[in-house]
Parts: sequence; structure tokens; C-alpha cells
Amino acid sequence: ALASLPLHGDRLSSVCKALEGKAHVMPDDFDGYSVGSISSSTNTGPSNPRLVLYALFTARGAMKDAARASLGESRRLERVVFQRFVSAENAFIADVNDNVVSDDTEVVHVATALAVSFEQLVGSWLVTLNAMTLCDSGTRFAREGNGAANTNVMDADTDSGSGEEDVFDAAGGVDGTNLTKRRRRKGPEKDATTIGEVRRQYVLSAARLELLVAGASPGELCFTDSFDETQVTNLVTALVTHARFGSATAVAVSWAEGERLTKLLCLVAATLAARAALAQTKRSGKNLSSRDFRETLNSYETTSFVDVTKLGVLATGGGVLGPSDVAPEQFVDPDAAWQNLRLFLEKHDGETRNHKLSEIAARTAFAASATIRIPQWLIARFTGGSEPHGILSQGMAHRGKNPTALLNAYVSYDRLEDAARLAIREVAYFKDAPATERTKCAVSWFPEPVLVDLCERVGGVPELAGLAEALTRVMGHRKRMAEADGAKLVEMM
Repeated sequence: ALASLPLHGDRLSSVCKALEGKAHVMPDDFDGYSVGSISSSTNTGPSNPRLVLYALFTARGAMKDAARASLGESRRLERVVFQRFVSAENAFIADVNDNVVSDDTEVVHVATALAVSFEQLVGSWLVTLNAMTLCDSGTRFAREGNGAANTNVMDADTDSGSGEEDVFDAAGGVDGTNLTKRRRRKGPEKDATTIGEVRRQYVLSAARLELLVAGASPGELCFTDSFDETQVTNLVTALVTHARFGSATAVAVSWAEGERLTKLLCLVAATLAARAALAQTKRSGKNLSSRDFRETLNSYETTSFVDVTKLGVLATGGGVLGPSDVAPEQFVDPDAAWQNLRLFLEKHDGETRNHKLSEIAARTAFAASATIRIPQWLIARFTGGSEPHGILSQGMAHRGKNPTALLNAYVSYDRLEDAARLAIREVAYFKDAPATERTKCAVSWFPEPVLVDLCERVGGVPELAGLAEALTRVMGHRKRMAEADGAKLVEMM
């Protein structure tokens, strides 16, 4: 109701000062609903002054100040979450050390209270993120404090919110004459919280919430004073262990970069591939269909220390940070598992990572089962499909593809038949190319030591005698052509 009143000028400034003062002295354990519960209509307790400020600023289009109000609420909820985390961790430790069999009532109570606080924190970070997103470019940051009480931020004439400032350059002389005016982007204020940091905190809180609802203990939430590289790895590992792959990927992308990010994504890719391979092996042994897996999964109930009936839609409506195949290992549908892996690789793997994730996925599948055959779409990520024309002169050093990585994976796991067929296919494409195409780049590359070793190993298996003969033939033909093409090049020089 206060947000809709026609407040302007000094009256509006006085209201903002009063609300800021109430927010400043408000205890951390305030029971009023938070900014994250802005849509709640069932709460009849005292109003949260930061929520009132947020509504007041939003109604007048002052999104920078709305972001500052919700940021203050997020920081308060962070302190509440930490206090409840300590209580939950102590209750879990006491329950583990207690030799008397109990019904875990206290553990469920404190874990549920922690989950409720996490849900409020996630909602508050999301509101702050949305408010900052609606700010002008260059002003997407906020800082806690009484900024609204000290400045007339609601007055459009005193703050353009453009995130720029006037700079004067001297066009000539040193006497200050002939100044040229230009605009320069202003950076974030000192001690300000940027939109990037808010996004990372949102991802971190949402991942911990999903992990807690999935049945993890408080010790698995990686709750420390500083969230460093080790904690990022531990949290991603815990999320992967509980099959929260969407959250694990979001945490990795938000909190890591470069080689560290690739290593974390490799962990996710390997786990997805292992789940798919093991599920396919079990289906082959039991002759089950996808419908059978879905019917079995519907009868499965997850185990968690959290009473999910006390949570809202944010925590119980599915993956907060993205969909995840949360089915336990024995109920994984192989078709869905392979599809999840494919979507993951298409989004996060590519030339910039030299298809490292695809290689890890293939090697994990081979290690999980000695008889499994990986899908054709995964093979195509290495070879480029059935007709890699236009890159013949490069041999097996394809730009954007890496058939050698798949060949090495086949050989490493004694998949000699698959390795031989892949080698014959790659060498034969080069052999059948015209001379102008073969010599266009002057060089071509093939993993000669791997191919020679493969010929010897395939030749030692009587069942693969035909493949050994074909591989030897195409390799000999390619060698003779390479020598002939080289001689022609020498003559032309």
C-alpha cells in the first residue's frame, strides 16, 4: 500500500530514511517474509522494511536502489543461513555419535530449517539479479548502506543512471583552453557488489539448496569462510555424486575458467557417460524398454533429511539451475542418459577445448563396459560424419575434429575391430583423393606409430585377419602415393 502512495520530494525522502533506519536495526532472525518471498500473500506478520523499500523503488522505476535494498536482504539471509548451517551440522554430528537409535526428528527439523533459509536466500539473490539486470549498462552494481536516505535518488533530474561521466580533453596548449568534451564509462563504486558476483552467489546458493534437498548432509555443502578452488571442486563433485548435473555445470561455469573449468566439465561428462553406459549394459542384460524404466522410476521414492512439504515451488519444482537426471543409478533410462550426454557435449564441448569432453566421455564408456558400442553421434564428433570431404589434405589432423583421439581410445581399451575400421576409413579417404587435393597443403599427418602398432595387434587376432589385410593394404598404398607426390614436388621446385 505504501508503494502506491503519491509520495514525492521531502516526504518521499523522509519515508526512505525511516525504512532504512528500521532495516539497519532489524535483527538477522527477523521472522517477516523476505524479498525472495515477494509474491507471498499468506504472511500476516510484521513487514520487512527492505521489502517495502524494494517495492517503493520498483514502483518508481529506481531499479538501482531496488537492487541495493534486495542486496541488503540477501546479505542478512546469508547470515541466517550460516547460523542454521552450524545448528544443522552440530545436530548431524550428535546424531552420528549417538549410540541410541533415534527417529532423526531433530536432524529433520534443523535440515528443513536450513533448506527453508536457503530457499529464501536463493529467491532474494534472484530478485537482486533481476533488479540489476534492469539497470542501465554500466550501473549494474549495488552497495549496502543508506544511499537512498542521503541522496535524492528518486528524483530523475539528479541522477541519470547512465553509468557515464563527462571528461574534458585538452585539444591544444596547456592553459586549459580548447577542451573537448567526451563521455567515459564509470566503473563500479568502491566496495560495490557487481552483477557478476550476484550471479555467482545465486548459483552457489541454488546449488547448495538442490544438494540439501537431494539428501546430502550439511558437511557436503562446502560451507567455509572462503569459497576457493578446492571448495569449487568439492561442491561440483558432491553435486555430480547426487546426480545434480545441471547444478554442477552451472557452478563450474560460474566459478571456474580456463583449464580448471575444462577439468570440472570433464568430471561431469565422464559421470554422464558412465551412467549411460552402465544403464545400457543393464538394459541389455534384462531386456527392458524405456517404458519399463519409467514405470520403475515412478515407484521410487527419494530419501532426504529435508521435509519437502515445508518448502516452496522454488526448491521442489525441479532443478533450480537446470534439468538433471536425478534418478538413482539402478533406474536410469539409457536412452535419456545418452541424450543428456549429447546435449551437454553440444553445449560445452567444441574446437576451443579440442573436443576433450567427447574424448573423456568415450573413454569412460569403454571403461564402464567391455562390450558397449558408443552411439554414432558421439563417433561423428571425432570424425565429422560419413563424408569429411574438403579436409582430405590434412590427413587425420582435421580442423575442428580429432579422429586420432578416438583411435587412441579404441586402442587403449583393446577395441581392435573398431580401431581398424576407423583407421581404414580415414586412410582410404586420403588415398582416394586427387593429387591436387593431396598436395594442396604440402603436408598431411597420420599417427604412424599408432597405425603400425595397430596393424601388428590386429594381425595377431585370427578373427580379424580380413581387417588386418585391408589396413595393411591401404597403408602401403598411402605410403607409395606420399613418396610419389613428394618426388613430384621436388621436381617442380
